[in-house]
Amino acid sequence: MLYPHHPPSLLPLIRPLLPQSLALFGTVVLNTWPVSPKPGSSSELFGSAWCTFPTTSIPFPLPRPSPLTATIATTSTSSSLSTLSTQTQTPSLNGTFKPVSPSSLSTSPSTQSPSTSTLTPSSSLSTLPPSTSPTVPTANPDQWVMMIHLPHPTSYQLRLLTSLDNTPLSSLTPDQIESMQNLVQSSLREIKRLDPGLEILGGLNVKWLQGAERVDGVKLRNRCLTFIAPDSWGREYNLNPNHNQAQNGKERDGLRIDGGHQDDCQTIKQYRDSSAPIEYYIDRIPYTTVIRPSTSVTTDAITTTTTNTNNSATPDTTANTTNTPTTLDTDNTNDTTSINSKPIPPVAWIMTHTYGDMGALFTLPSHRRKGLAKWLVVERLQAMRQDGRQPIGWVVVKKGNLASEALWRGMGWQEGWECVWMTLSSDTDK
Repeated sequence: MLYPHHPPSLLPLIRPLLPQSLALFGTVVLNTWPVSPKPGSSSELFGSAWCTFPTTSIPFPLPRPSPLTATIATTSTSSSLSTLSTQTQTPSLNGTFKPVSPSSLSTSPSTQSPSTSTLTPSSSLSTLPPSTSPTVPTANPDQWVMMIHLPHPTSYQLRLLTSLDNTPLSSLTPDQIESMQNLVQSSLREIKRLDPGLEILGGLNVKWLQGAERVDGVKLRNRCLTFIAPDSWGREYNLNPNHNQAQNGKERDGLRIDGGHQDDCQTIKQYRDSSAPIEYYIDRIPYTTVIRPSTSVTTDAITTTTTNTNNSATPDTTANTTNTPTTLDTDNTNDTTSINSKPIPPVAWIMTHTYGDMGALFTLPSHRRKGLAKWLVVERLQAMRQDGRQPIGWVVVKKGNLASEALWRGMGWQEGWECVWMTLSSDTDK
C-alpha cells in the first residue's frame, strides 16, 4: 500500500541517508512546494511523494548514517555533509510524516524550521487516500520505499529511495535483499498504476535493479557512477601562480568566469549527449557557470564536430519552467555583460541540474589542458555552497566513460555508489 506525503516532511528520513539520498534531497530542497502540475496531468499526483508508510504517527527508527558519509567528511572539521545528515534528527519521529499545515508555520524567519519554511501543502494531496492495491505489501519500520515526482513540466520523472540504500549488500541477509526487491517491484508497479504518464525512473540504487526490472515496461537505460566532493574541496583553491590571474580570481590568461546567458544555450545543447530540449538549458541559466574570453578572440566554431566528453549521465533531465527557485546562485551576476547584450561565446561550461548534481561539463578542444574544467567545478561548487540549500558537490557519470571517471578521480572526488536510469512505459503490467 502506498501513502501520499508532502515532500518536505520526509527530510528527517532523507537526511540520515546522505549521500545516497542526494537525488531526493536535492529534489526536495531545491524546489518550492507545492508545484504547478504538468499540463494534462493530475494535480493530485504531480509534485507529490508516495511512500510505503502512512502519514499517521508511527515511530520509524532513523536510518544509520552511511559509512560513505564519514569517508567523504574526514577532510573537514565542519562538514556540510555531516551537518545536513544530522539536521532535525530527534529521538522520536512520531508524527514527522504528516503533511505540513499552514497554521503550523511561523511567520518569523528566525523560528522557521529549515525543512518547512515558507512551505504550504497541496490541499488535495493532504486528503488523498492510500492506494488500495492488495499487491503492495504494507511497510515495516525496517524496510520502506519512498518515491518523489521530480517537479518539472516537460519530462515526467520519478526518484526512488529505500531504507537500505546506504547498507552494503554484504551486510544484508538474502531474505532482507529479496524482501526489498519485492517491495521495490510492488511499489513501482503501483505507482505506475496510479500515474501511467511517468516516463523516467532516475538515480535508482543498482542494488534494486532486479526488483525494478520485474515490472513490465521498466527497462534499463544507463548504468552510472556517482562522485562526491569532500567538504574541504575547492575552498582554498588557488590558480597556478604562473597564470596571469586577476585579484578577484575570476579572470586569467585572457579568460573570465561568467554566468550563463540565453545565447549560450544552443551551444551547450549542441555539445551535450542528451535529448533535453532547449527550454531546459534556458531554465538552467541561473545555475550555469561558463568561461569566456575577456575580449573577442577566435575560438572553436560551435559547428565544429568533436568527440563528446560530456561528464553528465543524466540525459533525461528537462526544463522546470514553472518551478524555478527564487534564490539565484551568486556567480551569475557579472559586470561586463548584461542580460540584454550578446556575450562572447563561452569556451567551457558547467551547470547544476534540477535535483542538485553538476553536469554538462565541457571544454572546447582548443582550450583543453589548461585547467579550465577544475576552475569551472570550483566556481560552480562555490556558488552552490553560497546558495546554501544543497551545498554538496556531486556528479553522475555514465559507467564506462573512462575519461570522465578519471577526471573526477583526478580532482580528488570520492567515488560513491552505482545507480541506474530506467525508462517507464504505460504498458499494462501482467
